[in-house]
Amino acid sequence: MKNKIFKLLFITMLLMISCDKQDNSIKKLEKIKSITKLSEDTFLIKIRDMQMAGNYLYLSDYEANRILILDSNFNLIRSFGRLGSGPGEFRGAGYLQMYNDSIYVVSVGVKRMNIYNTEGEFKRSFPLDPTVWASSKFVIDQFENFYFSSLTNKNFPMIKCDNNGILIKGFGKWIPYKNTQEKLAINEMDLFLYGNKILVITHGSPVINIYSLDGRYIESFSLESNLFVQRRLRFAKKEISKLTTKRAITYELFWYGSIFNNKLYLLLVDFDKSPGTGQNKILVVDLNSKKIIKTFLLDSGGWYDSFTVAGNKLIAFKSGKYSELQIFIIN
Repeated sequence: MKNKIFKLLFITMLLMISCDKQDNSIKKLEKIKSITKLSEDTFLIKIRDMQMAGNYLYLSDYEANRILILDSNFNLIRSFGRLGSGPGEFRGAGYLQMYNDSIYVVSVGVKRMNIYNTEGEFKRSFPLDPTVWASSKFVIDQFENFYFSSLTNKNFPMIKCDNNGILIKGFGKWIPYKNTQEKLAINEMDLFLYGNKILVITHGSPVINIYSLDGRYIESFSLESNLFVQRRLRFAKKEISKLTTKRAITYELFWYGSIFNNKLYLLLVDFDKSPGTGQNKILVVDLNSKKIIKTFLLDSGGWYDSFTVAGNKLIAFKSGKYSELQIFIIN
């Protein structure tokens, strides 16, 4: 009996050591630069998305309704866009993509795709399908077809459209939900082009799904074994069980992502009202092994909205009272 108890205690200690080791494997990144304004009259307000293309960094400022282009030293080259519903204007400058020397940006409030050349000159626009969830990351394939999250579609959570915004087909499966609010909370999806495949991050699920360009399901893998992910899922489950008026405002799992050098970088929502938690941890997933290989910590207690990776640098937008663009070194 004593031997059994000893073995049980020994196994428990090993598990605790293993868990502590995994939980403490987070690495705080070295911040080398902070930028609060780009010129005397150009401040960063709410950067919804950012993309590196060549030696230039493209930022969409949602609240300022403009696109900002920075050089490799983070100097402002040009900006374009303004508030409005007309050609080239924005009602919330949303997610953007670069394709064939053109910049594609969603005007969230009016559900339109605005297209510009790299000099910021407006080329054309087209209306998005009514079911498109305009606040999610979209992708463009080599044939200039578009793939969107489609939260109000009755049958499919994602849709494929042609280069005029005409619906081609729907695909994917919903995560089961109890009501409309829960559907919106756990089924919002961000899409990434990964080779000739569509990689799908669902905001409320640890499962990553991969589809072909014709919408055929290929495979999936889960990040649920990660302790940070587990902690957030427990918190989300607890909040969802509460009355609506008593829930935390945010109980999503992932907020933003980026792919670079065959690695998926995911901004984890890790806020549970305790000190040091926030939207400030980035999980690094090796897309070959389908496993988390690193966890980066940005500013402790910080709240980040978007980021991108370029070489050995991670560029992130920290929101709040004093919004700023921060540059970190990745070793």
